[in-house]
Amino acid sequence: MYTAKEEGKNDFRFFSSEIKSQSVERLKLETNLRQALDGNELFLHYQPKLSVATGRVTGVEALLRWNHPGARGAIAKSVVPLAEKPD
Repeated sequence: MYTAKEEGKNDFRFFSSEIKSQSVERLKLETNLRQALDGNELFLHYQPKLSVATGRVTGVEALLRWNHPGARGAIAKSVVPLAEKPD
């Protein structure tokens, strides 16, 4: 249902093992993210923004990091869209 809704109205999708796999992965990620919030595993990291011309600091970026024991390098690509979705 959610897959069809994401594609727009008046659409349908047949259940498949791929959809089941995506659902299981999403549930795991949601569970891990909730545990991260409860376990204070999220922290802010400030990264300076530098001017190429002068080499001086022109600002900072605030980045949210996840101190997750089994985290992979590309975890942000899957976590950010999930964290931004309303309940």
